[in-house]
Amino acid sequence: MLRDVGTATAIISLLVLGICAWIAVVDVRRWQQKMPVRAGLKRMFLWAGAAVFVFWMAQAWSNASSVPHATTTGPVISVQKALYHGDREGMIACVQDCKSVLLNFDPEATQAVREWPPGTPLKIGFLDERKEVYPNVFGFEVVDVWDASGNAEYYHFDTRYHPVRLIVMGMDALILILCGVLCSRLAEAELDPEEAALAAAEAEPQPAQPTAYRRRERPVLNYATARDGAEPAD
Repeated sequence: MLRDVGTATAIISLLVLGICAWIAVVDVRRWQQKMPVRAGLKRMFLWAGAAVFVFWMAQAWSNASSVPHATTTGPVISVQKALYHGDREGMIACVQDCKSVLLNFDPEATQAVREWPPGTPLKIGFLDERKEVYPNVFGFEVVDVWDASGNAEYYHFDTRYHPVRLIVMGMDALILILCGVLCSRLAEAELDPEEAALAAAEAEPQPAQPTAYRRRERPVLNYATARDGAEPAD
């Protein structure tokens, strides 16, 4: 089961769990402390990550095929060039039988073949289903390139179904969506105005008040005042 999930998918899933747990703990703690929760960028990041996982699932599902595989061994003979997405160069080629078995090499498979001198025998794996591989050209899709003995693999296109991997990726997307919803709910929760003001006042340290020194005033006495207030002498 772990082999079906894949190392990269397992590591990414652990990162998703860690990030979502950290965001949830921080936001819930701020909400409990009556502090505002900001969800704008976090929500966008989480939901964009969920969209990426959905895209990966769709791509993995579309690449999978139940068509049986076939192999042929011999020198690869190029028949014509093929362009992918405008500028990436692949080729239509054949091995031994160039009249009935045309093979479609995508750019990665073409690069794997061209790393070897022309005429080098290679073992080629392809989907045993003829279809239009290039406009008005029908052939078979290449999915594997090995050395002639089949021991060293130079190119591989995964066409197997991986149900466990798809389930794990779907759970990752769901966790990211739920974490974004949690952030939104906490950010939209209304706080009592008095409690919010009290929490803000407690959170912000009060500036120290400078000590005020009052100047002591001395009474001003003139001669008349001093004479009136003086006690009569005995």
